[in-house]
Amino acid sequence: MKGIKKFIIIFLLILVIGIIIVYYFPSKNIKPINKPIEVNSTDQVCEVDEDCIMAMVECSCDCGVPINKIHWQKYLDAQEKKCKNYDGPYCKVSCAYELRCINNICTVK
Repeated sequence: MKGIKKFIIIFLLILVIGIIIVYYFPSKNIKPINKPIEVNSTDQVCEVDEDCIMAMVECSCDCGVPINKIHWQKYLDAQEKKCKNYDGPYCKVSCAYELRCINNICTVK
């Protein structure tokens, strides 16, 4: 009987300490660094200015990266997957740019 009382007391003590730790020291929601989606340089190859479009590579505060429009859906899908549960800052960005195909590379001018 003495052993059972000792076990119950130790068990309850550990349980109370566990509850106190969880209540007073909740885990911090550490968020990973929000790295941009990597753009493959071959996805930026173009022949004319009209081949180029901007692809968003961040979840927010992003004007994008110039790519060939035939690859746009791939980057849209990647951004939607990456940013599905994003809860970081949001901002409005004024993106005034002219897309050009210079030396067969989509470029912001």
